[in-house]
Amino acid sequence: MNEARLEGALRDAGFVPEDGRSRRWVAGKASGAAVVKFELLDDFHSEPAEATIVFDACENLGALNLRGTGFAARDMEVRELNARIEGIDRSAEVNVSDLVGFLLAKAAAAHPLRPTSG
Repeated sequence: MNEARLEGALRDAGFVPEDGRSRRWVAGKASGAAVVKFELLDDFHSEPAEATIVFDACENLGALNLRGTGFAARDMEVRELNARIEGIDRSAEVNVSDLVGFLLAKAAAAHPLRPTSG
């Protein structure tokens, strides 16, 4: 998988884990600039809801197991991101959740399914 590569890219971009082995990484706190937070979510049915998933190949990267977030992964579109880094223009194509997948994931996370009595 690409977890170790993602962790390296976050560090290269100036992000640090907010609390040790973490699903939440931040950048900009030390410089006084705007704080940017990156949070990694997953939807593993084999793990308890709201558990922290640990990636063996990573030093600090983890993910929050949040039910319903899988909807966002099923409704994606490719976007091109562009940035100038140290004077060099860079671009990358990334998969991002489309609006429908994002809204379904948010709704599922906010209102988990609970068994009904009777």
